[in-house]
Amino acid sequence: MDSPHGNQSRKLFAGRRILSHIDLRVRERERALEFYDAIFAPLGIFRSGDGSGAGEWVSYDTIPESDDYPMEWFAFTVDHNMTAGPTRIAFHAATREEVDIVAVAARRLCVEPIEGPEEIYGYYAVFFLDPDGNTLSLTQFERPQKAPRRKSRAPSKARVSKAAPARRATARG
Repeated sequence: MDSPHGNQSRKLFAGRRILSHIDLRVRERERALEFYDAIFAPLGIFRSGDGSGAGEWVSYDTIPESDDYPMEWFAFTVDHNMTAGPTRIAFHAATREEVDIVAVAARRLCVEPIEGPEEIYGYYAVFFLDPDGNTLSLTQFERPQKAPRRKSRAPSKARVSKAAPARRATARG
């Protein structure tokens, strides 16, 4: 869907993120650590925070927080009474191979993928449940390759005729 502000808003918000972080609830800390460590390792996502004790939270991210780069992270907090809901969290994969590797890791952890890995909904993905029943997916979008731009040469004044504008319009159309 096109932005109501056209290309101007695309330029203004090109680096804008949608989410700051996700804080998921899990029932068992050690089981969740084993699962998320194995799922995130092939993606270059590492455990970055561990609030064991009060709150029993754990966080993961790709780079340390800095003044130059706003941090985005995934975390879980232990809640022994949690119940998984229907929400799905989709993580980004840079390549199809990452999707395949995570699908194998999920199976190794006795987590059966719901779907995939396969081409579905216009992207390559695997869908699975974590040990607490939270629905997750790993998706890889391939950006369509743009056709290479042809360099156009402006016609010299000597070659310009009355038919030239019609030919140029046809070639562009």
